[in-house]
Amino acid sequence: MRRRTETRNTEGAEVGAHPSRRRARRTRRRVDSLKPNGAVAGQSGDWRSREKTPPFANGAQSGEARESVREVRGSLRPYGILAIVGKSWRERPALHFRVREDRPQEYRSFGCEPTRAVGSPLRMTSLGLQQRWRDAVVFVFAVAFLFGGCGRTVQQEPGVVRFLIESGPANLDPRFATDGQSQRIVGLVFSGLVERDEQMNLRGDLAESWENPDPLTYVFHLRTGVKFHDGRTLTSGDVKATFDFMLKAENGSPKRGAFRAVESIATPDARTVVFRLKEPYASFVWNLARPAIGIVPADAGADFGGRLIGTGPFRFVSQAHDEEVVLERNPDYFQRKKERERFDTEGAEVGAQSAQRREGKTARSEATLRGTSEQAGAATGQSGDWRSREKNPPFAQGAQSGAPSEKDTGRNAEERGRVQRVVFRIVPDAVTRALELSKGSGDVEMSSLSADMIPVLAKQKDLAVSERAGTNLAYIGINLQDAILALKEVRQALAYATDRDLLIKYLLHGQAQAASGLLPPNHWAYESDVRTYGYDLAKAERLLDEAGFARKSDGMRFKLTLKVSTEEQARLIGAALQDLWKKAGVDLEVRPLEIATLFADLGKADFQLSYSKWIGANNDPDIFAYVMSTKRFPPDGANRGHYRNAQMDLLTEEIGREMDREKRKALCSLVQKMAAEDVPFIPLWFTDVVSVHRRSMGEIALTATGDYEFLGEE
Repeated sequence: MRRRTETRNTEGAEVGAHPSRRRARRTRRRVDSLKPNGAVAGQSGDWRSREKTPPFANGAQSGEARESVREVRGSLRPYGILAIVGKSWRERPALHFRVREDRPQEYRSFGCEPTRAVGSPLRMTSLGLQQRWRDAVVFVFAVAFLFGGCGRTVQQEPGVVRFLIESGPANLDPRFATDGQSQRIVGLVFSGLVERDEQMNLRGDLAESWENPDPLTYVFHLRTGVKFHDGRTLTSGDVKATFDFMLKAENGSPKRGAFRAVESIATPDARTVVFRLKEPYASFVWNLARPAIGIVPADAGADFGGRLIGTGPFRFVSQAHDEEVVLERNPDYFQRKKERERFDTEGAEVGAQSAQRREGKTARSEATLRGTSEQAGAATGQSGDWRSREKNPPFAQGAQSGAPSEKDTGRNAEERGRVQRVVFRIVPDAVTRALELSKGSGDVEMSSLSADMIPVLAKQKDLAVSERAGTNLAYIGINLQDAILALKEVRQALAYATDRDLLIKYLLHGQAQAASGLLPPNHWAYESDVRTYGYDLAKAERLLDEAGFARKSDGMRFKLTLKVSTEEQARLIGAALQDLWKKAGVDLEVRPLEIATLFADLGKADFQLSYSKWIGANNDPDIFAYVMSTKRFPPDGANRGHYRNAQMDLLTEEIGREMDREKRKALCSLVQKMAAEDVPFIPLWFTDVVSVHRRSMGEIALTATGDYEFLGEE
């Protein structure tokens, strides 16, 4: 579901890829004695003050660094798609930066002609362990960005937004869409019976109203005059047909399990739909929300994915596999006939609130940087740091996400109203996405860039950065059918051997918050009093010894395989875990797979460990049953690790039936404590939602799950 959605990590390029995956020929050159202190002297307002100023962030370098740049400048310009290869992410005597030669078309796409390519090992000396690696990444991107321009800009087409995405949607039929990219685009083409507001409260979408006369009955009253993109009027028959299709086992919809409690669906008239349940189900209406569910025409067959027809703010135009998806604005969108309010501004100060981000803080609002950090401070009357503004929690009463100023409101509405066409361009490489934003051949991205690229792009006068706290959960999936991982001591040991704080600080640049379970900390059912797994190598080793896995002659205890997507950050995290777990005697093999292959393997339980994310599904307690109940093995759920616990089954069933919120919260507390003890998966962190976009787009109203709803706003 949207909220039943799991997706691969969405950051990335070819960082940490195996040499066997590189097809191009490369040469090498070495530059020694590159010093880290090449940032602008006296620079203030660092975008993250606790970190060292990124070298070359403003184009000025130290003497030795300038000599280094001169040597590599001709080689890196204008190519710029770089890959980091090396054995250890934390303790590298040298970092090798290699130029990709296999994608010249990507450079021509934003006005560059490829010249000679070179792979140049750059030896980074006298740097701290983690800081050396991070600064090197910044350096490579800065060199490519500052010196890689071809002197040509791409002319922008009025009314067209070029949205750069890291992966293509797997299936845009809303009855089958489960990956994050598919559901985000589905949410623009289709409407659900209900939708969620900024505070995750439900409100009507296609349904004008609904009532629950008894625990087993839900009656929805549809809006009048809603039309599909082909001109047909939506009726209750379309709603019934959509759910009937998903409920038939022979159709193989992965969303069937979410509606297992439905006994019958009636349509007494064209505007009324009545659901009758077999048993009380507290999350039933939540599961009807867009984009988890999109209503399709009654005659939509199995080939519907090639001719998508919905009722959403955009209509489907075309899709080229692994290239692009094109949508056009729907002038007859029913929600456009009334003003859709996204911000509760009563009693709120106009503009963003100025507050310094503190460690562990979860209440944060969207902040938009205009130009350099100093220019932003001058423009808004706040401090120059674009991260120093407080973010609102997604579940707080009356919270806003970057409410625009009064004078900006009209302008922003006008700008958004001119978005007539959206071209989702699939650009797998993160550096290429960053360069296209820089060149003007891309207009916006969403949480798809390396954290070190953002402060460099933020200094461009025509780009802005928006950020808010997110609820999407990154985690390590565990197959409990594996003989080694079936032992609880081993799972706990792996959790203790994972240094989340280190990974968040240096891989994510602080753009995430450590997680202790499925629910975000500001959720009404979140339980903080659970067993936690801070980094403790000694405890991890002790647990592995107790489990009977002594170190062998080579120092290793056993070997495990971690399956990840082919995206940059997924591979980087895999490499980091490889390094961390090696200290505990665990030999970890990281195996990158294309997203379709990865999820096919997960569905068949053909894995030991996996790395991926929950997108939105973890905002409702029904996620506990979906992930941990024995009734929810694929394809009826996402208990891919085949976790079995009879007490967990009973508790999750009670959570589904219990309608009293306080009693439900108490049950959720027990489930979270049990999961923290059993470790059926290893929660890592909740990722922030960060978007780099053209400033001409105005303020972007980001959601906690990083959806694309802002494109449909007036």
